[in-house]
Amino acid sequence: MSCVAFAAFAAASAAPACAQQAPLDGALTIVVGYPPGGSSDRIARLVADRLKDRLGVTVVVENKTGAGGRIAAQGLHALATRQNVLMLANPAVMVVAPLVYAEPGYDARRDFQPVSLVSRYKFALAVAANSPIRDVAGLRQWLRDNPRQFSVGVPATGSLPHFFALMLGRQIGQEPEVVGYRGSAPLISELIGGVLPQAVDTLDTL
Repeated sequence: MSCVAFAAFAAASAAPACAQQAPLDGALTIVVGYPPGGSSDRIARLVADRLKDRLGVTVVVENKTGAGGRIAAQGLHALATRQNVLMLANPAVMVVAPLVYAEPGYDARRDFQPVSLVSRYKFALAVAANSPIRDVAGLRQWLRDNPRQFSVGVPATGSLPHFFALMLGRQIGQEPEVVGYRGSAPLISELIGGVLPQAVDTLDTL
């Protein structure tokens, strides 16, 4: 099971985009709404390493976790204008949250300015290495014998992996218990440790 999604940089709508020719006055901060170790964090650090040489300034990655990335977006929205801050914004923050939550704390179209597409990624379903499950057909068979163990971990509640876990359950014909984590690192640790039977996350993280 895979689906391509996108991550992009966004700036507060009144802030200058880094693509402008004028040199930055001071350091640049890249805000990530998830803890270190996940796809968004790794991408932000790769780009930060390139930007520091291209822009000639210090580039700092700041992890502001919570609420599936919405805390970071709310923080960027609340900033005073003309600050050197970008946010790594994935579809969960810019597309899903405004549709799912009546008051996400920001307007994705009005409050932010897209700057650059930075990555494309796929999602995948994973199990621990010692699991007898090897494919979706095997998962379906395993669930016939273990109907109470259809627990699927995701890196954040309300994220795209959360919805893909629900889609998987619909395909199989059984509703999963979706367990939201505070990022990919604790999710993967519990999957490897056998605490969690299944997980959905980005393919590169898994």
